[in-house]
Amino acid sequence: MSTSIDLPGEAVVPPGTLELLVERTLRVPAFAGDAANSCVVVRQLDIALLAEDFVAPAELLAHLAGLADAGWYAGLILAALGRRRGAHSPFFRGFPHEVPPTEHFWTTTLIRAQLLAAPTRAIELDLEALPHYGRYPHSFAEMLARRAPAAASRDEHRTLLQLGDSPGREAWRAYTELLGATVPLVGPDLELLGALAGLFVQHPLPSTAAAADSEAAPGAASWSPGASVRENRAVVDAARMAAGGPLVLVSTVTDVLRVAAYASGGDIGLVEPSRLRSFTRRERRSLLAALDRIVAAQPSALVDVAGRRERWKRLGERLHPHEHAARWPHAARVFAVARGEQVARSAVGRAELALAADDPVTAARALASTPGVLLRWADRLLRRTSPQQLPGLLEVLADGASGASGRVLCALHQHLDNVDLAETRRLFVNRRGPRAHTAEDTRPPLPPGAASALAGVLDVELSRRLPDPGVLLVDPAVRALALPITGKPLAVGEFAVMPPGSMTTLEPDAATLRIELSWREALYFTDYELSVLCLDDDFAVTAEVSPSRPGVTGVLHSAGLVEALAHGEAFVDVDLAGVAATHLVVQVGVIEGEAFTRAASSWIGYRTYPARLAHDHRGPAVPTGSRGSALRAGSRFTLPVMFSRRADGAWQARWTGHETARRWRWDAETIHRGVTNTFLQQTVSRRVLTVGYLLAMLEARADRVIELVFPAHGAGPEGDGQAAALAADLAAVSGPITYVGRTRPAGLPAHAELITLDRLHTLVPA
Repeated sequence: MSTSIDLPGEAVVPPGTLELLVERTLRVPAFAGDAANSCVVVRQLDIALLAEDFVAPAELLAHLAGLADAGWYAGLILAALGRRRGAHSPFFRGFPHEVPPTEHFWTTTLIRAQLLAAPTRAIELDLEALPHYGRYPHSFAEMLARRAPAAASRDEHRTLLQLGDSPGREAWRAYTELLGATVPLVGPDLELLGALAGLFVQHPLPSTAAAADSEAAPGAASWSPGASVRENRAVVDAARMAAGGPLVLVSTVTDVLRVAAYASGGDIGLVEPSRLRSFTRRERRSLLAALDRIVAAQPSALVDVAGRRERWKRLGERLHPHEHAARWPHAARVFAVARGEQVARSAVGRAELALAADDPVTAARALASTPGVLLRWADRLLRRTSPQQLPGLLEVLADGASGASGRVLCALHQHLDNVDLAETRRLFVNRRGPRAHTAEDTRPPLPPGAASALAGVLDVELSRRLPDPGVLLVDPAVRALALPITGKPLAVGEFAVMPPGSMTTLEPDAATLRIELSWREALYFTDYELSVLCLDDDFAVTAEVSPSRPGVTGVLHSAGLVEALAHGEAFVDVDLAGVAATHLVVQVGVIEGEAFTRAASSWIGYRTYPARLAHDHRGPAVPTGSRGSALRAGSRFTLPVMFSRRADGAWQARWTGHETARRWRWDAETIHRGVTNTFLQQTVSRRVLTVGYLLAMLEARADRVIELVFPAHGAGPEGDGQAAALAADLAAVSGPITYVGRTRPAGLPAHAELITLDRLHTLVPA
């Protein structure tokens, strides 16, 4: 078999890139090859997919059945989908039943280890060394045999695959979408963008080439605004530099530093230190030429150097700018500023001087050249403004709104929505995540009417930027999800990253809540630990469930694993009626090995089960609802989600994404109880800007709005008749069709724009 797929007149797409494409898009390219009858292989593929909860449509199976190399393609598909999920095997074979009491669990474990033979002698206990602790007491086959009756009645949601276009066109489509993302990419998405940027390095950028694509969807909504995120643009420029081309997407000196860091295998976000490699002569020329062009056109760009002086010094050691000072004199000025030989006064410095003189309007005008910074200063400027200065300041802020990114506009709007909360303390979360602290709120209040006036300006600007959705189809379940405006991307995998603040209400008939943690290591042995804190009305800890305490009233833990080959998992089952808690805070910590961002995959999720299955000793078979989120925490400890019981008795999940640097210890029942009331209370009380906010604007512009009600199981709207009627109705629509929902429903036309959980960031205008 060849090592790549080469189609006449199209790009050569390597197998590794094809795997990333299938994993991300769930679209299997229409491969070309010699004709043959491969029905047996395709039938085996269909069975394997169904076993992993994937459904291949008839057209995809028919296409593969006619290819001689169907077996090779089937292996590629399974390898790609295998990256999305792993098998789940609980520690206790009959879980959630047959979970022993904590005392019995530890007594049995110690007896088996023969550590109770001399009870009067002090024993040094190493939990990981115990032969039966953290290791399966049964084989996977035994667990499957025990749960076979439940598996026979299984009717869970299955993920629908699609037959796509040719590999080259599928690659170009993904390249266009990734480059147009409105948040920085990470993980497989960043890897795929880098591979595609190298693949299409000789082609025009998608923002210009897409218009000339004769196969583009007719009347498709313009959801891909081009390269709008600096980190993503740097990936493309790094590919161009590697091919010997110039850097065309950089517009600030920091952008050039990003390219150098990414090309060296470092952090493209410039958050973590990066060791710069030695660059070739051709690469040095590309970097210096870009710096020279930027500074020559905008000398004020030098102010960005001061914040990263040491990194610029290290880059200067690699680029040797003094050798080319005559050819690129403006590039040499960058490194002179880094060494302190030149001074560059920033707009922020001028704004600070104006604010010190009690002139917020002049301070705002000083920041007008950097709209994003101006709007991030809006709260501070408004609180220092007198009633006479307010109209002038609002005018400057309104002008700045037209030049700021949609993410900044949404973040400011969310902040303005919460200024009326009576909070006496402020919560500060470090940009890198783990270190949070609180302080007394001593700020002066906002001028009356200032928040609502500025929010109105933001409403108009955001509405202006949204595209025409045409026929808009909406899954009501996404309305309460938070908009992804933090800059943290949505990960690829079975579950997308739930934006912090997203809320979902558990199903009314839910009796059992199962919290699931799963991870798959990349290179090194990795062990995560799942635990749940039970809190009362005042957010005081009343109990904790962890591997060392697997059961309290109403909550059962599957126990942890310290030896699970390349895949690990843990479960916690909660009896929603029997648990004596108002809030359940889920905790996940890295005990050993790879961090969440370095593991091959890591996610946390939950399922709910109805009362009729709560005591089924075969194990719950049919969940009434499920949600999940990939773990992308930068720290080694995170509180990804909490569950709260409302006044009406219903339970609600709120995704927090909170990170902390607290050190993990083995005695999990005694730690992490210092989670501040401030954080938990603000998590519950603060308002977030939801998907419903932008949906309301889209609905006002749509030709028609259709709400799709999904059943508990399956991938389509409620009832086969409704799905068929919807497909027939939309078949006659030639204009844009936009779908916003959790998963892709069946029956939508090929040109419909799909905005699912992993693409919610595309809702936020550029």
